Amino acid sequence: MFLARPQLGFVRIFYEGDRPVGVCVVTYAISISVGVVVAKLNDVFVTSPRQGEGIGSHLMGQLKSELRSLGIARSDTSVLLENSSARRFYLRNGFRLLNEERLSCLLG
Repeated sequence: MFLARPQLGFVRIFYEGDRPVGVCVVTYAISISVGVVVAKLNDVFVTSPRQGEGIGSHLMGQLKSELRSLGIARSDTSVLLENSSARRFYLRNGFRLLNEERLSCLLG
């Protein structure tokens, strides 16, 4: 879908040599409260043998630079409540808690 409609977002696969070690998936949304386009960081994943080596933080740094160059001033993400390691990762990388709860309505 991103290839056919790049205005929706993008996927970045990060390699060491010819081996993929991480991926980030970003979609765009409009924040009505601040009146800007924001990046929704849907996924950050590092292969399990490489987790804990700082690769994810390196990827986040590259991603932030790319988003800034695209004129994106804010990135949002969500974390499952029981995924404390993901929460710590995002907090270490500049994300802040919004004191709100994410809700979803299945339409099908």
